Amino acid sequence: MNDIPADIIPAGTRLSFGGGLWQVAEIIATEAVMREALGGLWQVGISRLLADPAIRLLDAAFAPPPVAGPGASGSPAGAWRGE
Repeated sequence: MNDIPADIIPAGTRLSFGGGLWQVAEIIATEAVMREALGGLWQVGISRLLADPAIRLLDAAFAPPPVAGPGASGSPAGAWRGE
């Protein structure tokens, strides 16, 4: 079984391959359903997307990291003020 997490290439990521532009439309287990700019579909293993030297990542639809709340740094609340 493939141990690559499905969210390593999130839906919305755009790639260039074989002279075409592709976008990850959906992730199903360890495979990605790719949609070509001209309407074609391609289902491919995520491990192939990561290993194939001909595939180029154009951009990714990554979400910004969550904002940490007070005290999330491991310091007690108010420690930065010398309390």
